[in-house]
Amino acid sequence: MTQAFSSCSKVYINSVLANKAPTCFSDDTSEEPCGNGRVDSGEQCDGGYLGKFDLDPCCTTSCQLKTGSICSPSNHACCTTSCQMASAGVVCSSDVQETCTAESVCTGSSLICPQGANKPLGSSCLDGGQCDGLGTCQAYCEARGLQSCVCGDVGDSCKRCCKDTSATSPTCSAVNQTAFHQDGRPCTVGYCKQGTCINSDPSYISRFFDLIDQISFDFIAEAFKTNMVAFIQVFSLLIWVPLSCVVWCRDKRSQKWSRNELNIKKRENRNLMVDQDGRPIKRPVKKPRSDNPYLSMEPRSLSGRPYSSRAPSTKPGKSQKNKVKPNRRRRDENHLSMSRDLDGDSVA
Repeated sequence: MTQAFSSCSKVYINSVLANKAPTCFSDDTSEEPCGNGRVDSGEQCDGGYLGKFDLDPCCTTSCQLKTGSICSPSNHACCTTSCQMASAGVVCSSDVQETCTAESVCTGSSLICPQGANKPLGSSCLDGGQCDGLGTCQAYCEARGLQSCVCGDVGDSCKRCCKDTSATSPTCSAVNQTAFHQDGRPCTVGYCKQGTCINSDPSYISRFFDLIDQISFDFIAEAFKTNMVAFIQVFSLLIWVPLSCVVWCRDKRSQKWSRNELNIKKRENRNLMVDQDGRPIKRPVKKPRSDNPYLSMEPRSLSGRPYSSRAPSTKPGKSQKNKVKPNRRRRDENHLSMSRDLDGDSVA
């Protein structure tokens, strides 16, 4: 490890440690060790969490033995609930089937539970293994002189497969067709259940319904706590987007109505009232001199026909019945000055 640093770095590190090592690497004694469940220096016992609330029958809150107490069962396996040393033959460590160690009993002269005896050779232990007689549990294949492996075939991947390493070309195969792995053991495509390899990649529909089954009030509350900002943004969008669409539709409708009002077709029929002879009276239109659209209309005569720049025809034989006598024309002009159009304006 020292070869990883240059000589210059070593000198710099040494100077820093020489100045700060006494304060950086000193034991932190600010916290009281009493109550940690372990008998430290200056303590006779330690009741742990219960001892802090004076719930240990043998140990005080200051980690000292109560009057008449010899030990505390919180710290010693061979201590009884009456705070006395257990007699010889009392079981202090029971036999566990998955281990290769037998039960242990107290000696009657010590508070420490002695080491249990080893189980005999061939005793069953964890996951179908066998004890070697020395307190060690051997795996299923190793206990039979083989090497553990996993079969590549999906149908055999949940069976106990071994291979013989002493063979010329060792192959992994099932040793016993009725010896299966425990449920939950990983296999080729998933996990084992009652000797069958279950696919751990279900369909999207199954995942969706599994997610729905997990949804509850507690799940939603926890998700809201951890993703509060995201939830607030989503709820704001759920409210803001519909309101924006409603306002946009109303504005669009209002704009369409205004556009239709502005695009109303102008009245082209200039027929107004009729005179005493039943002839229609039309408003004479002057030449356009501004942006008034009505001034751009062609001027017309009282009879409704436009004025012509050509002189009247004087060909012989032409009928003169269209001529209006002076008295009659004056009467028409007086009547026209007193007439009003449909809009209520006086006709000049």
